[in-house]
Parts: sequence; structure tokens; C-alpha cells
Amino acid sequence: MEHLRRQNQDLRRQTYEFQRKIADAEKHLAEDQKKIADLEHQLAAYQKDFHQLQQTSFDGRQTGRRRQLCPAQRYPLRRKYWKV
Repeated sequence: MEHLRRQNQDLRRQTYEFQRKIADAEKHLAEDQKKIADLEHQLAAYQKDFHQLQQTSFDGRQTGRRRQLCPAQRYPLRRKYWKV
């Protein structure tokens, strides 16, 4: 009889420990899912900003139409004649 009582206590303790581990795992899972949702939200915002940056050039003009530049503006370091 004592043997069965001990076995019962062991099984109760094990089930309690397993339930506690399951509760901890579920808590960590909920935290991780919240972090994932936050990161996905940030990623969507960054992608939107990146798309907007791709649409405009550095000086704020739309990149769709390019102005025709003279060679001095196109290649500012190239000179027609170098002084020797």
C-alpha cells in the first residue's frame, strides 16, 4: 500500500512539473509571437520607406524623368584640357 502511495505522489509531482513547464513554454511562445509581430510591423514600415526612397533621387526630384546634363555636370572631375 505504501508503495502505491509513493508512486501516486511521484506521478502527481511529475504531472505538476510538466504542467509548469508547459505553462512556461506557452508564456515564452506568446512573448516570441509578440516580438515577431513587432518585427514584422517594423519591416513593413522599413520596406515602405525604402520604396519611397527608391522613387525619389537625392535632391528630392522624381527619378522617372531625367534631365539632360551637359558633360561638365555629368562628369565634374573630367576636364577638357589639363594644365601641365
